[in-house]
Amino acid sequence: MISRNRESTSGLSLDITLGRLQTLEKQERILIGLYFYERLSVEEIAIVLQQSSDSIQTMLDGIFPKLFPELAREKVVQTLSQETLG
Repeated sequence: MISRNRESTSGLSLDITLGRLQTLEKQERILIGLYFYERLSVEEIAIVLQQSSDSIQTMLDGIFPKLFPELAREKVVQTLSQETLG
């Protein structure tokens, strides 16, 4: 998940390949451009696109696993491990 304050992505090398970007829909590519390349906050994107911040955050949360499936799988494994140990 992309956190609202970007802490979860701050240490990542955001090496998004063209192939992965091409799998996204146009609206998703726009969001990625505004968030990662233009470095707009979720709130700023919401203003630009005239949508709620929660809606933008939800869309970004859905896009992140598409761009970084290896991290999404790792997160699932961590979650399952925590549930098993807890």
